[in-house]
Amino acid sequence: MIWFTRSGYIGNNKVFKSTDGGANWINMAYNLPNIPANCVVNQTGTNDGIYVGTDLGVYYIDNTLSSWMSFNNGFQTQLLMS
Repeated sequence: MIWFTRSGYIGNNKVFKSTDGGANWINMAYNLPNIPANCVVNQTGTNDGIYVGTDLGVYYIDNTLSSWMSFNNGFQTQLLMS
């Protein structure tokens, strides 16, 4: 599986995946806010857990979810304490 993100402010055009080596792409933006998506990371050993880093924070989705969840709870506090 291949994932990529797009930065910029084009609505519903942020995160894409391909399951066929890039021949076809599936738009996975769903409910992400209209802000730049800067990176994507796959979490191995999960139900295809994906994290997307945006200008406003981190969002998460996997095969059990139908929309992206904010993954920012406590994140700022942890950064300030490091």
